[in-house]
Amino acid sequence: MALFAIIGTVAQPLSGKETPQKKIGPNHVQQYLGAEHLMDGIRFQYFYEDGSDLERAFKEGKVRYQWIIGPRKGNKGEEIPYQSRIIGDNLYMVNWHESKKPDFTSLIIDLKNKALYSTAILHYGTSAEMVHFKEASIKSIERPAKLNGIEQPMAAHKAAPPCESKSPDHSTINFEIGASAQAAY
Repeated sequence: MALFAIIGTVAQPLSGKETPQKKIGPNHVQQYLGAEHLMDGIRFQYFYEDGSDLERAFKEGKVRYQWIIGPRKGNKGEEIPYQSRIIGDNLYMVNWHESKKPDFTSLIIDLKNKALYSTAILHYGTSAEMVHFKEASIKSIERPAKLNGIEQPMAAHKAAPPCESKSPDHSTINFEIGASAQAAY
């Protein structure tokens, strides 16, 4: 059982370990100093029940994504700083803020079971504001031989085979995460 001390509105464990320091950023958004980038080197493709399909890649503390199929096809984000933490066996919580859109996104990524849970406030503070709260299946994962200092199973970091997806009109689309996309990121 952990003991917590209440300091303002933030609960902090009394474990003797240092907790990340917070700073107040623009618009009073709290940001952690020294955010962890535990997903660096991981690239994966996933799809939602409605047929929407995305590629996502993490590198050097930044996330990149692109919608491949679905109503948001072509929508993408690049060089977005992210933070993450491990919350279980091959289970990660990740979030980032895209102030230009403005969007705030959080993901729970279960690499072991190839599942992803996403929640986002899209276009917050505008008349187009909406809440996204969905579950997705991961189709392919590419990751380095070592992730966070832990040797990964060989199958986990081999190049993914071509993927197959159903478009909104239910026709089959075959595609690969192409070499040009890999080289670009």
